[in-house]
Amino acid sequence: MWNLRGDVCVMQGVPGPLDAIIALPGGYSTTRRDALKVVALGGGLGSLYVLLTRTKVSLMPQAKAVHVELQEHHKIVLPRGGV
Repeated sequence: MWNLRGDVCVMQGVPGPLDAIIALPGGYSTTRRDALKVVALGGGLGSLYVLLTRTKVSLMPQAKAVHVELQEHHKIVLPRGGV
């Protein structure tokens, strides 16, 4: 029996290269497909961490620059601890 996935025909029930078993320490085992999912998840979480930490760092100087600009040029006094 054939199954259409996108524009590729795949025969059901026939193991592919991603279905090969990988032996893990302690008598455990997994498939290459599951190992690839874990690696992809780790890469995605790492990218999200970098995005969040770099965004936080880049926003702080901008907020301080606005605060200084307002104080110097418009002589507006903002409450302490605001920015």
